[in-house]
Amino acid sequence: MLSFAPAVVPDRFRDSFMRAEHRLSREIVVKSAWVVLALSLISNGSILIRGSSLVDIAPVWNLIFRVPTPVICVGILLLHYLRAPGVHWPLITLRLLSFAAMSTVLGMLVFAYEQGGEALRVLSELSIVGVFCVALVNLRGISGCVIPIFVPMAGLLGALFYRGLDPLIVLLDLMILVCAVVIATVFARVQFQIRVREFVSRHELN
Repeated sequence: MLSFAPAVVPDRFRDSFMRAEHRLSREIVVKSAWVVLALSLISNGSILIRGSSLVDIAPVWNLIFRVPTPVICVGILLLHYLRAPGVHWPLITLRLLSFAAMSTVLGMLVFAYEQGGEALRVLSELSIVGVFCVALVNLRGISGCVIPIFVPMAGLLGALFYRGLDPLIVLLDLMILVCAVVIATVFARVQFQIRVREFVSRHELN
């Protein structure tokens, strides 16, 4: 049975826990960078082959949404393979990559929402998958969801409300996505608690 009581690392294990978290964040951010970079190349390549994008969007907005994510991926891989010093950059760049990827998907969802049809369906499904992927690589529970999930989601709703759309209709149309954010947040919290408890139990046994 899952417990929602906060999991705390005792002071005597805190340094070991932080070192383990830094190693884990480095491994996750490098693998995430390779995956996201490959997906970006495939997506952009398919657009070049078809000559058009599924979402009807101005070229300048297309560049704003699509360029930052692969650039961040390349930067992460350079930092890793050039053995950049420091232990904090993996977690920082993981947050930055997650934020950029979610901003890309949810930003394009703003245009797909007004376009409707196949574009809205595909972007909605992609947004839900993105939310759970970000929660999966999150290493700080709910606090780790603020920048990569909550901020882009607030931007999506704010942009739609700013365009004069009925807030109630928007929330009803995006109800599945909103529920996905709630479930992913709970998942991120539980995942963090389990990892902390396993770490503390293992070190107490040692």
